[in-house]
Amino acid sequence: TTTTTTTTTTTATTVQPIESVYDFIVETNNTLYVDSTNGNNNNDGQSLSTAFASISKAIQNAQDFTKIFVLPGEYNNWRFGQGKDINNPVIGSIQNKNNLIITAYDINDRPLLKFDGIGGFSVGGSTSYLEISHLDIEGPSQQITFEEAMNDRLLHSNYFTGKGIAVWSGHHIKFHHMKVYNCPGSGMRMNKADYG
Repeated sequence: TTTTTTTTTTTATTVQPIESVYDFIVETNNTLYVDSTNGNNNNDGQSLSTAFASISKAIQNAQDFTKIFVLPGEYNNWRFGQGKDINNPVIGSIQNKNNLIITAYDINDRPLLKFDGIGGFSVGGSTSYLEISHLDIEGPSQQITFEEAMNDRLLHSNYFTGKGIAVWSGHHIKFHHMKVYNCPGSGMRMNKADYG
């Protein structure tokens, strides 16, 4: 009687991740700062001591290849808290910007963007290579009653349809390490955006 023993050897292989189109790098060589507590929109935004007060002012002044550091605190849209029937604007409108980063100055003490208008961020035009990270965005959903929502369903007022982040066009756009909540329209939305 002959006994044959078969030994099977398993070799561990390391699977290399496939490079994703989402693993792109946003390049910057300029820095701006925003501080809702100590900043002033008449400043130049180029240092902690001369920070802007609002995110929208920093975006307006951002050239291509800019990183915007947002210090801890609460940031709101213009006319925040003045009523549900006012069509308030977005906190930050990003149009035709290239290689722009908006992030927390301290990732362990994230800023809160609290809106009661059209949303937190609206992105459009030919915007490309945009990265937003380490920010919390809160909408007004907890203050909207069922009756109010039903009464506005055909009107689509900003207060009742606000979005945390809405991308209407652009490419190479990414968001990460964020908490976006209580947004009546949607948390994050992308339309006509490639590599997002």
